[in-house]
Amino acid sequence: MKHRLYSGLVYDDFSTLLDRILETIDEHHATNRELAVVKSALETAINRYASRPNLLEEIDHAYKALERKLNHFAQVGKPIKATAIREEIHELNDLLYFSEQASNQIERLASKIIMLEKTRAIIRFKLAKMLELQQLILYISAARDTFAKIASQEQLDLLEESLRREILNPLRLELLPLGVTTTRARVH
Repeated sequence: MKHRLYSGLVYDDFSTLLDRILETIDEHHATNRELAVVKSALETAINRYASRPNLLEEIDHAYKALERKLNHFAQVGKPIKATAIREEIHELNDLLYFSEQASNQIERLASKIIMLEKTRAIIRFKLAKMLELQQLILYISAARDTFAKIASQEQLDLLEESLRREILNPLRLELLPLGVTTTRARVH
């Protein structure tokens, strides 16, 4: 797999690419670009391992077959063949280790994606709520400004106190200054 990720480096090793993506997310948090790359890498990894669903079983069968051959050659006294088979068993152990490591990386990557999506959903929700509250402040301030045109200062003060007590303070909001209804409202 080749992918240029934030530098001129080309990654042929899928495991190295996954590590680099996870490091980038941990260091810089996830922008849309990182999240898209992570999702793409996860999809590639899942497709790669889905194409060999019985890989661990194949390795296990090969391992057992090599063990049987090793025992046979050890019994008949052929040390050269036994050494070659030991090397093959060692290579299978390495393959099994790397397969398990890649599986763990895929699992970590999937959990990162879930956490990133959850965080983004929470942020979007809070942003939407903040925008709604800003709009509420604008409406309340506009209504207060209209009321100020026809009411006395005492009535206006009573209205503002009532608005603060009943609506604004529980929501941790502030009214805009009198006559200002077009600027951004402040939400604490």
